[in-house]
Amino acid sequence: MSAQCATGRIAILGVGTAGLLVEPQPDLAEQLRRARRAKVYAVAWSTPKNGGKTLTLYVAGIQSTLDADFYVAGVRRTGSVEVPIMTLDQVLEDAGAPQPLDFVSIDVEGHDVEVLAGFDLAGWRPRLPLIEDVVQSLDLHRHLVARGYRWMRQTGINSWYVPADAPFRLDLKGRAQCVRKCYLGPAVPHAAREETAAAPAVTARNFTNRASARLPRSERRFAALRRCARACSGSCASASLAVPRSPSAAA
Repeated sequence: MSAQCATGRIAILGVGTAGLLVEPQPDLAEQLRRARRAKVYAVAWSTPKNGGKTLTLYVAGIQSTLDADFYVAGVRRTGSVEVPIMTLDQVLEDAGAPQPLDFVSIDVEGHDVEVLAGFDLAGWRPRLPLIEDVVQSLDLHRHLVARGYRWMRQTGINSWYVPADAPFRLDLKGRAQCVRKCYLGPAVPHAAREETAAAPAVTARNFTNRASARLPRSERRFAALRRCARACSGSCASASLAVPRSPSAAA
């Protein structure tokens, strides 16, 4: 039920429903209406504060986004379009979606936490949320964990979550993915992020090289592991993550 060639897409499946699709770009929304039987909403989602407004969508193929600062290497924007905004709750209520939802897929190019701010997870309680997550930070992960969900699996750049009480245990592959996502994904030191904010013209490659040069390799690995272990301990399904000691402290 994914939206082909669409940005900001969502597929919602529930008992007795054919699903919903949301696509903010008018031309792509029309393509979906011709190709799919599901109801299509030609809107974008954002926070409750933005609900009912019209915002700018920056068009860049499948990386189109509401986030003016969103960056993907090698992707060029081709224009912009003004799009109406609804929250995810408003779309579901308007469509008369069932509770709980069986499946929700969200791909909104960096606007994930804002979309989830307008999505009552406790009320709709989706059994299987699938969310694109390139792990630039753990904000999305923490948001879901705080609302009773556990990370379950990574497929490509998509993270699968389940309710915290779901009878699921990670296998060896899943544990390895959990370490990669939660320990090694957001490994850039905070000091380097502050440098980027102060000097936005720095290139992504030079920024990464400078950030990596700040600490010895063992200390860099420790910093990433310790920060992510604190954030994720107990939040990946049945995975026990210990907070490591610093190599210099151990010495």
